Parts: sequence; structure tokens; C-alpha cells
Amino acid sequence: GIERVLEASVRSEEFIARALARDFDVSIPAGVEKYARALKRWVEKLRNSGRVSRAGELLRVGAEIANLNVIDMEKLVGSSSGKKVERKSEGFGPEEELVYLYVNYEDLRERIHEALSDLEEILSGRMREFMEVVTREGLNASFDKVSKDTGDWIFNVLRDVPPPSKPEKALEDALVRLELLKLKKRLEEIDEKINEGLSEEEKPILLNARMEIVRRMKSLRGR
Repeated sequence: GIERVLEASVRSEEFIARALARDFDVSIPAGVEKYARALKRWVEKLRNSGRVSRAGELLRVGAEIANLNVIDMEKLVGSSSGKKVERKSEGFGPEEELVYLYVNYEDLRERIHEALSDLEEILSGRMREFMEVVTREGLNASFDKVSKDTGDWIFNVLRDVPPPSKPEKALEDALVRLELLKLKKRLEEIDEKINEGLSEEEKPILLNARMEIVRRMKSLRGR
């Protein structure tokens, strides 16, 4: 149940390290080497984007999984090229922000569950799948249970979404963006009905509903 989901405190690094380990037999040296190569891509991305402490945490968890000490894992992974890349935060929608917040901030998970139950109709299939699986299986097991497409999407989110300076504010903003999408969909449905031609009784009811939605959207945008 949800209690078990909320108890599991897993940061991105642990989540990624565990998920990557599924594909390799880390009980044999060849498997450990392949696992280290898979980790390297992530470690370098984190270092190059200035998240050195998180790269270190990923190495630490990876070493623990492979039953190595951190120094040996560091040698296997190799040092970063040191090339600095520009960090871009644009291009991420509210769903990506929510997945990132869900995995990294245990104290926000219950609020995300509650809020999304009212927004399910406008969520993408992969977002719905992610939430269904973490609710049913818990966060740790979720990578084993989601489809490849959804798993790849989650991986990309955890790798590329920049950590928010204010997680609570990031959560509020993401939920407002989803609420606006929901209201926009309602507006389109009403406009479709109005264009179809209405009886004299129906028209004022729908026009009033339309005005109320527009008012609500303006209020949300003016936050």
C-alpha cells in the first residue's frame, strides 16, 4: 500500500545504481566491469554538470552493489574528461519535474499521490504507469515492473532534470501547470459543444462554466 511506498527513502543515485545493476551479473569480474562501464556514463554526466557530490554518491552505491571498495570502483569507472557542459533546465514538463521530485524527496511523495489522483485524465501513459507501479510495488522495485519505454523515460528524467533550489515551490509550480492543462482541456470540450449548436437552456449554463474556467486559469497564471 501507500504506507510502504512512502517508507522507502531512495535518492536518484541509489535508484539508478540499482536499476543499472539488473542488467549485469555483478558476482563475476566480467559483469562488474560491464556494470562499471554503464555507471561511467552517469558519473560523467553528473560531474560535467557540476553535481560532483552526487557523482560520488552514485559511485559509492555502485561499489556497494558490486561488493567493491569505492577506490576500486573509481578506477574501473575512470576519471571524468573534465569537459564542462552547459546545464539547461528548459524542455522539461510538469510530469518530468514530478518524477524527479517523487524519487528524490520522500516528504513530497504523499502530496504528489494525492494531487495526481485529481489530474489523472491529463497524465501521459508513462506517468500513469510510473505512479501505478510505485503505488503497487514500491519505488525500489519499480524499474523491474515498468515497460522499457517508461523505464528509459524515468532514467532520462533522473539524469537530466536539474535539482530544484526550492523543492516545495517546484512541486507547486508543476501541479499548477498540470491543473492549467486540465482546465484547457475542459475549455476545448465546452467550445466543441457550443459550436455544435445548443438549446436556449444549455447555452447560458455552458457559457457560465466557460467564464468560470477562464477566471480560474487567469488566477493560476497570476500566482
